Amino acid sequence: EALAKEGISVEVIDMFCIKPLDEELILREAAGKKAVVTFENHSIIGGLGSAVAEVLAEQNISVKFKRHGV
Repeated sequence: EALAKEGISVEVIDMFCIKPLDEELILREAAGKKAVVTFENHSIIGGLGSAVAEVLAEQNISVKFKRHGV
């Protein structure tokens, strides 16, 4: 709601498991977006962000992309 007040539209997708990865969902939701950001509850190396990056790269989807891990 706070971002919407600033004119920023966002979507949140809960990818609670990455195996099997829902590549169709990633491609559908990335289409037409300005950026894709992943957040995960561990290291970004070899996790969800890496898997999403692979899907986007293999399908030649050009979108700003950032991984965050805690």
